Amino acid sequence: MIKKILKIAGMATPFVMHFIIMSVILILVLVNIKYGLEFDLIGTEYGHLVNGVYNIVYFLYFGSVISFAAFYFTYLLIVRWIENKNKIKPSSMDGNR
Repeated sequence: MIKKILKIAGMATPFVMHFIIMSVILILVLVNIKYGLEFDLIGTEYGHLVNGVYNIVYFLYFGSVISFAAFYFTYLLIVRWIENKNKIKPSSMDGNR
């Protein structure tokens, strides 16, 4: 039971770490936009671009998390498929005579 829990935790760790790191980066970028770019653009003719920048940042964040999850779980499926394919089964050896 403990081995199964550790195996699941080990497989989920890269995804959780990616999610945490990307969340920290998202917060830093949003703070930078809020206190840097927004002050520069407010009051100019480009003030309406601030919402567009926020939308781009959110899109990149969620796209990164979703694509990492898709590629990681695809990797896990391929590794499991290769491991199952490489196992030698005695019944298949008898048929090759």
